[in-house]
Amino acid sequence: MSRSVVGENCNIGQNVVIAPDVVLGKNVKVQNNVSIYTGVVCEEDVFLGPSMVFTNVINPRSAINRKNEFQNTLVKRGASIGANATILCGNTIGAYAFIGAGAVVTKDVPDYALVVGNPSKQIGWVSRYGHKLEFDAHGIAECSESKERYRLIEDRVEMIKSRAAGYIAPRHMKAIKDTGNILLAAVDKNDSVGVIDSYFPEAAFFTEFERFDRHLEKLKRKAGKIDYVTVCSPNYLHDAHIRFGLRYGADVICEKPTVLNPWNIDALRDIEKETGRKTSNILQLRLHKSVIDLKKKIDAGPSDKVYDIDLSYITSRGNWYYASWKGNDEKSGGVSTNIGIHFFDMLGWIFGEVVKNDVHLHTHDRAAGYLEYKQAKVRWFLSINPQTLPEPVKEKGQRTYRSLLIDGEVVEFSEGFSELHTKSYDEILRGNGFGLEEARKAVETVYEIRHKSPIGLKGDYHPLCKLALSAHPFKQ
Repeated sequence: MSRSVVGENCNIGQNVVIAPDVVLGKNVKVQNNVSIYTGVVCEEDVFLGPSMVFTNVINPRSAINRKNEFQNTLVKRGASIGANATILCGNTIGAYAFIGAGAVVTKDVPDYALVVGNPSKQIGWVSRYGHKLEFDAHGIAECSESKERYRLIEDRVEMIKSRAAGYIAPRHMKAIKDTGNILLAAVDKNDSVGVIDSYFPEAAFFTEFERFDRHLEKLKRKAGKIDYVTVCSPNYLHDAHIRFGLRYGADVICEKPTVLNPWNIDALRDIEKETGRKTSNILQLRLHKSVIDLKKKIDAGPSDKVYDIDLSYITSRGNWYYASWKGNDEKSGGVSTNIGIHFFDMLGWIFGEVVKNDVHLHTHDRAAGYLEYKQAKVRWFLSINPQTLPEPVKEKGQRTYRSLLIDGEVVEFSEGFSELHTKSYDEILRGNGFGLEEARKAVETVYEIRHKSPIGLKGDYHPLCKLALSAHPFKQ
């Protein structure tokens, strides 16, 4: 146990091995016959079941000393690991995750995930109290014991600590905090934004834009300029709010899509020239490791090779979606813009200019088409309807599905999304943000998609186009 740390109120059973350089937080329960090897960190309230074991090297050999190859393992707060489970080194067990008895964990486990088997696979989600969560059509679940409520967002679960108005703004607030900056003031016409307390409880908050404007003017006169204005308002207001920030004298950080129409970019470029300020856009997939690796691979390959690609993205939304601005194509840009623009940005960034753009279907809950880029032929399908999810995904209790096939091979990018906004802010603050011109190609692509007449199931269409269409929930 040399150089190891054992926190207060830990309960350690019989025949337990704690190697050097181990950290156990407060209230960790270690049952009998557990082996905790060098490099393991358990945060507070972790439960380690009888005879479970951590490893610390991938390929151990008795005759070969591999102490310099030890890999760290992190078990986050509140997680439980069942009896006889094995945790391979180098992985992270998410907060409040539940690892079933006998499971063999070979990769990272998300917060609140329920995993079982050898090798382990996720079969659902659990609450902080360890009860399985059943999500409704709106992606909301309630713990049967504590009555705490949880929200399923794409491939992750978060506990609802307040009635936040959305989930994009908290990503920006987290990025502002993680990069060592301060949110001075915020405006939202909805006053249900108690989530601010988790990040910047001292920030001024307004529900009227005019009062927000007045407050910023006072700040400028009293304390000097504000460095950045962040825009994560409804899509159709982005260009107006970017103009406000630039004319105020700040640089602007804008959530995707930057604007809905290509000519809006031209107008904003003129204002950038007038003010000397800059707009940076959140094009987060360009910072995803798997996407960066893919671009390097394509750039290093033959410049005349054309790749065959199938892109599928389904992210379930409940009926609230159609009652909000997101369900209004004039305000959101429709499904292809609202949930697809970052994928079209990624494709254009990697494979070049668009040379052909066919739309096979475009309804209230899905869109699909065929895009030819300089180096790719892409069949794409986007949907917010949970009924379009593949059956294996439904069986796991998941509500999001991403798939990217290139020449029949899977490109894995289902993980690694949680910190991309923080990475985006890091790059912007270093002067490496993505400007208006870099956002233009994807804006032009989705503008053309939503203004084209669908041609139906003709030509080279995505297989999921054959799924039965659904009636609009408010127009039946």
